[in-house]
This record gives sequence, structure tokens and C-alpha cells, in this order.
Amino acid sequence: MATPPNSTAPARPAPPPHAPHQESHQNEGAEWLEEAVFGSLDGVITSLGLVVTVGAVLSLENHAIFLTVIAAAVAGTLSMFVGAFLSARSTENLIRRERAREEWEVDHVPQIERQEVEEIYRKQGYTEAETATLVEILTRDKKRWVDMMMRDELGLPYEPPKRSFRHAAIIGLSYLVGAGIPALPFLYPNDPTRSVLGHAVGVSFLVSLGLGALILATVGVLDAGFAGRSRVRSAAEIIAIGFATAIAVFLVTTLLAPA
Repeated sequence: MATPPNSTAPARPAPPPHAPHQESHQNEGAEWLEEAVFGSLDGVITSLGLVVTVGAVLSLENHAIFLTVIAAAVAGTLSMFVGAFLSARSTENLIRRERAREEWEVDHVPQIERQEVEEIYRKQGYTEAETATLVEILTRDKKRWVDMMMRDELGLPYEPPKRSFRHAAIIGLSYLVGAGIPALPFLYPNDPTRSVLGHAVGVSFLVSLGLGALILATVGVLDAGFAGRSRVRSAAEIIAIGFATAIAVFLVTTLLAPA
């Protein structure tokens, strides 16, 4: 007897009560936006933490601050790209393996697969008569049958998205933008100071924090536009999260810095 393709089946979530209702909203944009938000937010928060650490705590010169932040930005970009690419490719390979296994089962053990379809429809609330009719219609078309098993039995997409490189590139480039922009003010060697709460603070440092806040606010506004939330509230929340992280880095570094 033939054996199915080698695969490790994922945990099978409970099927949804009905097939998802497809409407044309902003799904395509939301897909890349999620990747861009993730990358840029991670980048700018990391960069702000570094700026605060090497600028305020270690009091390095502008050139050293710029090189430190840019080096971290490039390293983080490459790390994010490779990690996102391998993760997306692994997901694509999983979907291909599971689809191949489902196709094999439909070809070689169709009766067992029909019983599984019947059970899925019963759990969705269909009567025995309705279930019999739906199974009869569905199993006439192998592709539609396998599609249904991928979605309702395994909780996976019909086909792999085939977007590993694009997914990784968006995250990596977004990280580079988010992490790199706050470093730009430190390109200028002459750094005048301003008095802030009685302390002399470099203008480059203040401009860097301002650029970081601008990026965080932009990410919040974009995210709110797709999520249907208040833009002002979303921007304020993300700015608060970003600067809270930077302050936490500042406090930890201050405690660990030699007296």
C-alpha cells in the first residue's frame, strides 16, 4: 500500500462556524502594512534606546554615536531580513507538504476523507441531509475538496503565499528606515547645546528624539487608518511605548554604568 508524503501535521484548530466572508476592504494593503509596521517600529525603538544610551549615559561624541547606531541598524536589518525570510519560507514549505498529503489522501483513501468532511460539516451545524448534499457536491472536484480540507481541517491557506523575499525585504527595509533616521542628526560634528530642565543637552540628541517621535507617530497613524481606530490615540500610544522603552534602557544602563 502506498504511503502518504512525509509531513508533520500541525495542531488542528477547531473549524470556524462558517466559511469566512470575503469582502473587498483593505486586505491587500493591510498585508504589507503589518510587515512595515513591525519592521519600522522595531527599528526605531531599538535606535532610540541606543541614542539614549550612548548619547545621554555614555556621553560619546556625535561621530561615535552615529557609527554605533548605524552599525546596530545594519546588523538589525540583516538579522530581521534573514529571520523573516526563513520563517516565511518554512511556512510556505509546511503548506506545500500539507497540501501534498491531503491530495494523496483524497486519491488513495477517499472514503476516510469523506468521513472527515462529513464530521466537519456536522460540527458546523448542518443537518445530516444537508451534510450529505454538501459532501456529494464538494467531492466532485478534487481541488475544491483539498482546498476545503486545508482551510477547515488544518486551518491553513489553500496555497503557499510565495512571498518570502518580499515579506523579508519589507520588514528589513522598514527596520533600516526606522533605525537609521534617528542617527542622521549625529552626522554633524559641531553640536550646540540647549538647556533642558537645567541640563545642557546636545541639539543633535534632541533632534534625534524628535525624529524618532515623528516615525513612531507616523506608524501609529498608518496603523490606525487600516484598523479603523483614532489616529491621534494610536499615534500617542505608540510614541508612549517607544519612549517608555528608551527610558527603560536609559535606567538599566545608568544602573550598570561604572560610577
